[in-house]
Amino acid sequence: MDDQAAVEIAPHLLAGEKLIWAGRPYPPVYMFYNGGGMGLLAIIGVINVAIAFGAKFLLLVPAIILFAAAARRRGESVRYGLTDRRAIIAASWPWHSLQVIPTDRFNVCIRQNFSKQIASIMFRKTPDPLNIWRGTPFRADAFVGLSDADKVQKLIEGFSHRRGVVV
Repeated sequence: MDDQAAVEIAPHLLAGEKLIWAGRPYPPVYMFYNGGGMGLLAIIGVINVAIAFGAKFLLLVPAIILFAAAARRRGESVRYGLTDRRAIIAASWPWHSLQVIPTDRFNVCIRQNFSKQIASIMFRKTPDPLNIWRGTPFRADAFVGLSDADKVQKLIEGFSHRRGVVV
């Protein structure tokens, strides 16, 4: 458990709620997962448009780089918590946000590996046709870019097995 993340998640706990795990994402993976990777890939498109239609389109490159840098900075502010009742995703930059998902709403446990050490664990998948810009017609709630994904995966699978959900 990440002690600093646990301290930052503690104020969000309900009376009698027990924090089982706390952590934070690896910022480059968080950036890529939350659109920064697509933004960096867009630079190739901007360069091609600039070649075809004029160099003024190259002015978009700094904006795309700033977007990716902001996504990475946001990743540095994100903290994750898993309690006996809920998953908590809190962020503090550039605005404060708090996402809470009760464990009885977990409906999947899907692991996505980014490297041997870093993986993400998705625990809820809901239909969202407006999310197609990410290449999927669903919205995923996940702990992204974890260095201790094995432990978190086992904890989430434990919640799923208690309800009889197939993972």
